[in-house]
Amino acid sequence: MKQGKYITGKRRLFNMRCIVSLVLGLSLLSSCDDDGLDIPDIPLSGMVGGQEWTYQYGNNTQYSITTAGSKYTLRLLSTVETSDNPCGVLASTNPYLQVVIPLTRGSYSLPILPNEENLKFVLGNGVELSAASGFIEILAVDLQNQFRVAGYIQAILDDENTVEGTFVLDFC
Repeated sequence: MKQGKYITGKRRLFNMRCIVSLVLGLSLLSSCDDDGLDIPDIPLSGMVGGQEWTYQYGNNTQYSITTAGSKYTLRLLSTVETSDNPCGVLASTNPYLQVVIPLTRGSYSLPILPNEENLKFVLGNGVELSAASGFIEILAVDLQNQFRVAGYIQAILDDENTVEGTFVLDFC
């Protein structure tokens, strides 16, 4: 059977799929932010210690290697912090979140590892409460250029300690 200049049914379907994939791929690339991170614009917020809490910035407090892999400890600070430099906030008397995560893209249910306190609600009086349920989605990790991690958190302990939303943290 000789094929002329017309495209047969199977080949037409294949070409349409390629065109649709190309258009979708280009539209996704065009929607990226200048910093290369394309995340929902829902700021991390909720309640910590019964107080309204909204993420402002954060810092990394330590790095460790275990048999389960590399882990980073992040301190997510709220809008009540007054410092212009998040890396200068070594201790806070305000409520914050302490998160221990692997810096690998993916979704992690809380707790990530058995017997681990991966997300703590740290109250202004020093009390630390571990999240009972939720997840952490690591959306992007850049340790080469901007030293930044972006993620989405949903963490719940009770009505007074629950947060949800996105964060971007620049490493100190």
